[in-house]
This record gives sequence, structure tokens and C-alpha cells, in this order.
Amino acid sequence: MSSDLTPGSSGPSFIPLARPVVADAALVMRDPSPMMLMSSGRGDAALDVVMFVGLAFVALIVSDVILGGFAEDFSDEAIQQLGVLMVFVTGLVTVGIVSAILRLRGQSFASIGMSLRDRWLIGPIGLLSAASAYGVLLMYILVVVQFAPEVMGKNQERIAEFVPEMSAASIVMTMCVVGFYEEIIFRGFLLTRLRRAFNSPVIAVLLSSSLFALAHAGTQEWLVLPGLFLIAVLWSWLVLWRQSIVSVMIGHALFNSVQLIGMQLQQQGA
Repeated sequence: MSSDLTPGSSGPSFIPLARPVVADAALVMRDPSPMMLMSSGRGDAALDVVMFVGLAFVALIVSDVILGGFAEDFSDEAIQQLGVLMVFVTGLVTVGIVSAILRLRGQSFASIGMSLRDRWLIGPIGLLSAASAYGVLLMYILVVVQFAPEVMGKNQERIAEFVPEMSAASIVMTMCVVGFYEEIIFRGFLLTRLRRAFNSPVIAVLLSSSLFALAHAGTQEWLVLPGLFLIAVLWSWLVLWRQSIVSVMIGHALFNSVQLIGMQLQQQGA
């Protein structure tokens, strides 16, 4: 405070001084969401992407070598069964790579969206993500069949080459594994790290969705890949909105399961 003793004043007047504002460092530094990776450098995020893609590529080559080594000695059905086993192995390896990188960076699984936010919404949004994906795929198919009417039939035949005849329960279990590790890879890990590296959700969505579509090039017709890209874009925005990948995991598993069960029922009825 200060005292005013100017001539003519009846007495001292006191002028209060403003108290200094002290920012709470914990509030300033805390991430609004672990998936935003605000405590991680952009260079580190880019390096994480490069590390994962490199290690995953090596794992892919090893799995192809293993399957190729059995191709001449086993029947097609046995190779298909081995391929299903490799789905589980791939899931274990890729999740292991992600876990190792998270441990290296001192990050939690919440940074890749493994969180149960608003639990009562997880199931409904999972159903919404599956239904929306089928809507996007249907609209894309309606466009594609106008100039390539045979593409969807060829695509089903190509998928059937990799998927043995299984019970509905086996299909659902396998597709739950696929949905689990693919969402960890593409929406949980790559999407978040690319967003941090480029400081742009749009670039991150486009790049991670492109990688998702290209990852299916070995089992899908090329004309189907743009449809998968659109589905990946949809699921990416759902993840960014929810700040969690759990609902999209459910939708992904449901989408794949319904598709494969429908294909097998169609083949059995043919």
C-alpha cells in the first residue's frame, strides 16, 4: 500500500496494490489428454514412428519367410490355419513393440488411447463405429461397381484364400484380436505420434489412414483399398473425438466378424 500526504489532503489515503499472480506449474504442464503427448517432443514422436515402422517391417518379413517355408510342404488348408496362428503372433509382436517404445519414453497406455472414458458410451459408440463403417463401405461399393462390377466378387475370393472355414465363435475371437492390435497400431500409436510430429490432426489422420489401407494390400483388391482408407478416416476422427480407442476396437472387431461370417454363410449356401 502507499500513503498520500499531498498538501490539502485531510489525512493519509491508502492505495491497495495488486497481489502478484502465481501460475500453478502443475496445471500449466499437465496434458489436457495423455493422447495429446504435449510432454513429448515432436522429434521424439517422429522417431517413435520410424522405430515402430522399421521393427514392424522386419517382423513382417520374418512372418512371410516362415509362411513361405511351409508353403511347399503343407496343404492349402494347413497354410490357412497357420495364417490364423500368425494373426495371434503378429498381435503379440506388434503390441510388444509398442509397449517397448512406451517404456522407453516413460509413457502409459493411456497415451495410445487405452482408457475407459464414459464407460456407458463405449458399447453404443462401438456399435455406431461399425454401422458407420458399413455405411461408408456400401456407398463406396455403389460407386466402384459402376465401372468395375466384378471387383467385390474377386475381393471375397481373395479374402477366402487367407481365411480357413471356422465357426462363428472362432471368427469373432480372431477378429477381436485383429481389432485389438490394429487399433493399437494405427489409431492408438501412429495417429497420436504423427499428430504430435506434424502438429496437425489432419495430416495425422490422412497418413495413418493411408498406412492402414496399404497394410491390407496383400489380402484385398486394390480398388477396395480407398474404401478402407475412408473407413480409417472415420475411425480416426472418432478416436480423436473420444480420446480413446476402446470403442473403435469394438466396432472394428464387429465389422470384421460380421463380414467374414456373412462370407462363410454365403459360401456354404452356394
